[in-house]
Amino acid sequence: MMSYFIKQITIEHYRGLKNKQVLLLAKKNHATFIVGPNNSGKSLLARIVRIFQYSLDGQLKNTKKFAAEKITDNDYYNLDTNRPIVIEFTINNSTLTQYQDPKLNKLVKFKETEIVIQIHKSGKLYLGNICIAINGIRSHEVTNTNQYLDVVFNPEFLNGFGINGEEVEKICNVLYNILQDSILVFDPIRAFDRAGDDSLTVSGYELVNWLNETEHLSEKRTAKDKVKQYIEKQLHLDAPVAVSSNVKQKELIFTFSGNMELSSKEVGTGYTMLYILLMELVRNRKMLIIIDEIESHLQPGLVREVMKVIKQIGSAQFIISTHSPVAIETATEEDYLYRSQKIEGVCSFSGFFKHVGSDPSGARIAREICNELGVLPGDVLLSNCIIWVEGPSEVFWLRTWIKTYCEYLISQGKLSSYLLEGLHYSLLMTGGSTISHYSFEEEIISLNDIEEDTLLKVLKVNPNPFVMIDSDRTNVGSQKYKRFIRIAKELNRQNRTHYLLRDSVVDNEADIESEIDKIPNLWILTGRELENYTHPELMKNFYSQREKHPASKIKGTSLVVDWDVYSNSEGAGRILENRGLIGVSAESGTIKHKDELARYIYNNFEVKHLLKQSIIPQPNFAMIDDLTKGLDKIIAYIKKVNYL
Repeated sequence: MMSYFIKQITIEHYRGLKNKQVLLLAKKNHATFIVGPNNSGKSLLARIVRIFQYSLDGQLKNTKKFAAEKITDNDYYNLDTNRPIVIEFTINNSTLTQYQDPKLNKLVKFKETEIVIQIHKSGKLYLGNICIAINGIRSHEVTNTNQYLDVVFNPEFLNGFGINGEEVEKICNVLYNILQDSILVFDPIRAFDRAGDDSLTVSGYELVNWLNETEHLSEKRTAKDKVKQYIEKQLHLDAPVAVSSNVKQKELIFTFSGNMELSSKEVGTGYTMLYILLMELVRNRKMLIIIDEIESHLQPGLVREVMKVIKQIGSAQFIISTHSPVAIETATEEDYLYRSQKIEGVCSFSGFFKHVGSDPSGARIAREICNELGVLPGDVLLSNCIIWVEGPSEVFWLRTWIKTYCEYLISQGKLSSYLLEGLHYSLLMTGGSTISHYSFEEEIISLNDIEEDTLLKVLKVNPNPFVMIDSDRTNVGSQKYKRFIRIAKELNRQNRTHYLLRDSVVDNEADIESEIDKIPNLWILTGRELENYTHPELMKNFYSQREKHPASKIKGTSLVVDWDVYSNSEGAGRILENRGLIGVSAESGTIKHKDELARYIYNNFEVKHLLKQSIIPQPNFAMIDDLTKGLDKIIAYIKKVNYL
């Protein structure tokens, strides 16, 4: 069996990708990593492969044209719909023999075949066409008059390769279906109620349904046993002795030793996402698996072990986008590493030091990266400061806030370039109240003096911490308030030793409570929790869309007049339910859909949502002030400790 199914993927004129970008794929059971800042095009591949969600059944028979209903003008680079979006897959023809399809026999004598998919805007329609190419010669010629898309056979192809028009049509159809059945996409956040968005993307609900089915019991048992072994033997986590599903509640049910039963809502997001990932890899015999931000929800050490495990499963080729230096560390000489960049609105991919190929720029890119960091190549992308946040939702909120605010500051001439996650900073999670076990002091404790209540010294992870904490309706004198003050004092003491920060310390610790805002690396949110900072327009659109889902229990979006949820005392869920929105508030008053909202914010947040402008519904100006004040503090700190 050959080492790869797809040799390379080429993308052109899609979103930020103006010019043709070629991505070589590592061989089976290895990975092609894409690393880069937010908004640099890192996730575009995961998006564009969803082109295979379209069915060719019932489409026009004489030409390979199909309706691409979900494509919009925004999918074309710079809104230029005069040129088609193009994606090409270079297929290793020797792998086609496994399908025993006589239609493909004509291709086996050639080393490689390209299947080319183009999306045109013709009139008001978005139409796709499919062709194949051998030695760079395409099987079809396409003319788009903007009113009619004309697709005809290329005589040079028909005469040169001994394949007639009818055979070309059948080959195009078969190859499209093969790719359609061979790709699996994992988003950073997977929510059980997102099933149906497209057939390629894992939501978790597919697994819930599959486990609930009564047939294929042997296949289910085998998959569960394999995943149990991976979790227990290689990841060193508690493995469930049994797993079932509750379709009505859209959740997995884990049974651990001692008959302890926990739902996926109780066991933890990271564990659930990990189980979904492993089960889908085991039960789906896919040939190309794309994982967007594999580190999402996982602690750093676990990321390293998960990378080892997934390469053992099946015989797939992997494309993995990541900000995690730990994930990059797992790359071997058989893996490919690409750097994604966005320069003057144009995204590009460049292979660097572990990149195998003929691109002579690889060594230059490696040298540039190393020069930027002043470190050895093996240390590339280690971060210069850590932003400590409470959990996964906060990671996604802060990620999009920083990216969008950088975009705004650049447009205003106040910032020269984007701050790069994974280089200038990284985001780590404290696990909420677990921060009570963290210390930001420099003190070194002898191993003989460590006791069970000794605080973890996080400055050993990274000496430049920034801490963001929810206020969570904290009362003066409470344990959480005392924790705020302790952390503030520890950060202040540590800042005294940093010559870049000496001018920003509180001289008298007795004044910490009144001058806590002066500490440059601490942001205590004025709002009760992160969701209170949701822009009214985004909150309204989010719940209006969710209410339309057939299985949704949310009701009353049309009754809500005020979507402003900024408050320092009430959770966003309770505020909305008090205004007539049903099915959104958890018992604590927060919203029930924290992860889903985080994903929605991540995908829809724009510069306008940071400004005091007349968007309907109008944003709360106090919320905008507090948000931008906090972001100014974060960006100033990142710039300072990175010597920018």
